[in-house]
Amino acid sequence: MKRSCIAALVMAVLIPLMAGAQNRPSDLVILLDNSASMLAHFEDLGEAVISPLLRSKLSIGDTVHIICFSDTAKLELSRRVEGSADVETIATHLLLLYPIKPWSDVVSALDFSAQYLNRLPSGR
Repeated sequence: MKRSCIAALVMAVLIPLMAGAQNRPSDLVILLDNSASMLAHFEDLGEAVISPLLRSKLSIGDTVHIICFSDTAKLELSRRVEGSADVETIATHLLLLYPIKPWSDVVSALDFSAQYLNRLPSGR
């Protein structure tokens, strides 16, 4: 049940964002809670939702940004897609992440993400 809720939430947010950017490069920003509270769902999220979405929706020229957070937020990966090998590298990187820290600071993560988004080029 929880996996379905997580999958539905991610799909509801990501698909409309990516659907409107068919003819120009897009920035896909994934904010991922990798605290221990996500341990039971972390692998499912990567394998069932994010990796298939990356493989089916990314185009050459798009850039993927992964921001992970637990007690602090950090940019885990920022990579431009030049070909299918890049998509596989990004998906594999997501699957190799592992939740370690015991708690998450969502407010700090959202603040970090807002600052990061403001630094991205406009018009993408």
